[in-house]
Amino acid sequence: MNLKNSIRIEDPLDFGTYYNIGPGKIRMTGKDAIGFMRKRDGTQAEDENYDGSDIGRIKQQRKFYAALFKELLNMSTSELWKIANSCFNQVQTDLTLNETLAFATEAMKLDSKDIHIFGLPGQACSYGLSYYSIHKDDYVTMFNKYFNPYGEKITEEDVGMPELYSIAGYQKNDYWMNTDDSTLDDY
Repeated sequence: MNLKNSIRIEDPLDFGTYYNIGPGKIRMTGKDAIGFMRKRDGTQAEDENYDGSDIGRIKQQRKFYAALFKELLNMSTSELWKIANSCFNQVQTDLTLNETLAFATEAMKLDSKDIHIFGLPGQACSYGLSYYSIHKDDYVTMFNKYFNPYGEKITEEDVGMPELYSIAGYQKNDYWMNTDDSTLDDY
């Protein structure tokens, strides 16, 4: 996963000596990327986007994916095909390589401002174990606005998941995930 250009991550802190990741614009090796994506220890992080929690790690992963997608969008078709050819045997899918490459070729026509990133509306809670509990009303609103091209709106009753935060006696609170209409350019 060594790409031709550096991937700019705005604010990673010192992730230790095992992974060569520091603040500023860096060139990540595959090992560095895996370390960045899996990092859980929040003791070194003062950044509000990385507090060592699962949600903080997901926010960091979003930064990485946004940087990676921007890099991929700037590649030539031949560079993208070369990467797809080398990685395809590591992916389990019912698509053929040619179908995957056709989708990738079409995706390269997108502008980064047209690629949106969403988080599942909800909150952390504890109900015997720690959970992330969905906020059905906000999920339904987000789904109907961005992911439902057919016009027939879904309702909270259509969502087959319990809201664990209310079962566990929690009050609904602010989201831990950024659920607004963020684009790759916001990262």
